[in-house]
Amino acid sequence: MTGSVKIDLVEALRQFGADEAALRLLDSNEPALLPYATLLSARDGGDEDLQAVGGIYEWQGAPLVFLVAADRLGEDEARLQRIRRLLAMRGDAPYLGVVGVGRLDIYHISLDDYRPTEARVDVGVAAGQEIATLAHLANARPGLPPGNRQWISQVVLKLLGGSIDTLKTVCGVDDDDAISLVGRALFTRFLGDRHLLGSLGVDIRTATGLFDDAASAAKTSDWLDATFNGDFLPTSPGIWERLPQDAFRVLGDILRRAPGGQLRLGWEERWDNLDFAHIPVGVLSQAYEHYLHRHAPDRQRREGGFYTPRPIADLMVRGGLNAVARTTPAHGARILDPAAGAGVFLITAFRQLVAENWRASGRRPDTHELRRILYDQVTGFDINEAALRFAALGLYLMSIELDAHPEPVRKLKFENLRGHVLLKMSGDGQERSLGSLGPAVGDEHVGQYDLVVGNPPWATSTRLPGWHEVQAIIHRIAAERLPPDYPPPPIPNEVLDLPFVWRAMEWAKPLGQIAFALHARLLFQQRDGMQSARRALFAALDVTGVVNGVELRQTRVWPEVAAPFCILYARNQVPPQGAGCRLVNPRLEGALNQSGGMRIDGTNAELITAQEIVETPEIFKLSL
Repeated sequence: MTGSVKIDLVEALRQFGADEAALRLLDSNEPALLPYATLLSARDGGDEDLQAVGGIYEWQGAPLVFLVAADRLGEDEARLQRIRRLLAMRGDAPYLGVVGVGRLDIYHISLDDYRPTEARVDVGVAAGQEIATLAHLANARPGLPPGNRQWISQVVLKLLGGSIDTLKTVCGVDDDDAISLVGRALFTRFLGDRHLLGSLGVDIRTATGLFDDAASAAKTSDWLDATFNGDFLPTSPGIWERLPQDAFRVLGDILRRAPGGQLRLGWEERWDNLDFAHIPVGVLSQAYEHYLHRHAPDRQRREGGFYTPRPIADLMVRGGLNAVARTTPAHGARILDPAAGAGVFLITAFRQLVAENWRASGRRPDTHELRRILYDQVTGFDINEAALRFAALGLYLMSIELDAHPEPVRKLKFENLRGHVLLKMSGDGQERSLGSLGPAVGDEHVGQYDLVVGNPPWATSTRLPGWHEVQAIIHRIAAERLPPDYPPPPIPNEVLDLPFVWRAMEWAKPLGQIAFALHARLLFQQRDGMQSARRALFAALDVTGVVNGVELRQTRVWPEVAAPFCILYARNQVPPQGAGCRLVNPRLEGALNQSGGMRIDGTNAELITAQEIVETPEIFKLSL
């Protein structure tokens, strides 16, 4: 795209209400484009369709409309249809806008086989009011099919879950091996779709047979171990010789692509209809995390863990790092997720740290610097072996996705993440049950992190063996922060999320940041000792912001979670005199919420002082 087209995009969008600060031009070279790394790589790799995409218009930091200059598109309807489908692989922006002189034609993005005339959106802005177009798209989300924004994640989830479950139930493969085998095939497919299999002596046209039989699969797996790392998806000895032929059919299907790499005009939820050159790693990490809770519902109920939608993880990491930057350089921040799951927060944090490093240094981090950031600045704890395997795979894939020059592939070799970046917090007996809340977390983590972020489990009445150890640790932390005559804080009904907040006070540096997604009982429950628990927590921790998601329960903002939630932001210190937090209450906005979005309007936030929280137990209810 020439410089004049850049100017045309900016100028043409002004009449539709564009904020220039929210416009990302793809021909620029800036850290803000890292979330679009797959798109940039495809354009740089010669994808003619995506070369027509010149920019993205964002709303509240998330993509809203991908932009194509009309003079780059011409009258080629088939090309517009292909662009819609390719962008739908990303699972983020809901709209495609064709920008011309005095016009902005909007189409909804989807994997469907609609013709452009069928996908065209009637924005619903009256003549003469065009200045409101982009604001109306952001707030009202007109013309979107139900659930459209989450479709690609659901497709990947269905295929991923189907492959793992078939290996387990039909082929007799145990849980850990099934996850590793599917992960290895998926990693190979990711490399193939991005044309990174050259050193294996194959290209994507011949890569489809790499897992079709025991000899090919073993050879491919040995190459992965030698080229990258042999520990990130470990398999049991002799696994390839023991697998039945049905297992190789399952793994082989993951490598299948549409003939010639062309997407079919129709759409079926099949591996060969996906193109991982365009699917961001964040989509995979969300699908992995969702799978964990679908395939183990009893464990989900027992542990109270829920997968975290990518937009919420992005919001929390961005907000946390923005707060870190007020007191210390964000590019050097160390980040911990103490209940990492499949790594959705870790992957988001890693990408954001790379962007901050780019801003600070003025140059895009190379392979060596990407590894340094990953090894030194990102840490995750979990008790679940399957989750840690998924998290490792996601971090490896993100490292490659963020690398502007991933070839030759041999330079991409990784160090072992397990035991250093990803730590399994389990031992013998009680330690195994308590996980990150017990003594398995050593003193080497005390006061080490600039940001502690995540979505800890929300379960109640857990009856964990050794719960008295959790209480003792919390009472010790509280005694260091509360006045001498303050009673020890209760943990009502043995809920799991509140202990993670108390432990975060220990793991975060003084004045470091804490950002957690929690059950909203913290704000509103009045019985069973929760009033005392809330007073103690807000007396010990400088809570700076709360997003109350109660009204958004059972919407697509957080699908499949019926419990009310909140997001807590805090500075790791005892609240100073006059301290308070800003309370944001996102309201139900049907179309916006059903597309997975919510409005976070800081200008309408209410200030609640720490003293009011202590003296008026129902203050959060009064502020609704």
